[in-house]
Amino acid sequence: MSYIDLHNHCIPALDDGVKNEEESLVMLQCAVKSDIKVMFVTPHREPKGRFNPDNDEVIKACRRLRRLANANQLKIDVRYGEEFRIKTDSIDLIQNDQVLGYSGTDYVLAEFTRTNAFSKLIPQAIEAFHQRGKKVLIAHPERYFDDVREGVETCRLWVEMGCFLQINRTSLLGVHGVYAEKIADKLIKQGLAHVIATDAHEGEGIRVCRLDDIYFIVKKKYGQDIADMLFHTNPELLINNVPMVPIIRPKRHLKIFSYFAKTKKNKKDQYEE
Repeated sequence: MSYIDLHNHCIPALDDGVKNEEESLVMLQCAVKSDIKVMFVTPHREPKGRFNPDNDEVIKACRRLRRLANANQLKIDVRYGEEFRIKTDSIDLIQNDQVLGYSGTDYVLAEFTRTNAFSKLIPQAIEAFHQRGKKVLIAHPERYFDDVREGVETCRLWVEMGCFLQINRTSLLGVHGVYAEKIADKLIKQGLAHVIATDAHEGEGIRVCRLDDIYFIVKKKYGQDIADMLFHTNPELLINNVPMVPIIRPKRHLKIFSYFAKTKKNKKDQYEE
């Protein structure tokens, strides 16, 4: 089954991702080789910040990238979005409906920071998005915290507020440090994660645009049902502009529960005899 990547930086020279078309082509080739069929390019956008492309600039750059893929006979559906950073200057853009969402949907990819993850600005931004009828997908929430318990509980609050959580492939590989890896693991185990994406920044190296490798790792660790929800079911729901669904708990938890339930029943039967 093919993959959908909801977060990457494949547009050349627009942010801190690939620097030129040659690198973009390498990233596209890697994506196709790893069976990614749909790629949403999501350049950074930080209002009044270092990277702040307007909507037309992103859409035009996406078209150029699509032509690059076609010119090289690469069978991949390139679509646009953006990774929108939340800061004080972001609220006005949200309220004026100027945030570029995932093409053809009401979903937006929102990025927080370590310094504002606990601020009042976050619930304000989430509420502003919801008032505009937007569905909020939070980019790599596992990377915002240096305390596992605190991070998981904060993410739980965001999910209870109606947000969805996108985990980075590289977080599960340990690239972003032990806290990000542990929080990502907990979010999956506790049914809080919704989707896994690449957040690719380079054509070659560690942060590349592939999902096949991490899919098999997730499948082995958490079970196929969990992997399919994170890599296939929920990305498809996003494309169809309907709410993503929570993943079920890993099967081993169900097996443990079943074991204790069976043991308890056997003991009860023994007493009744």
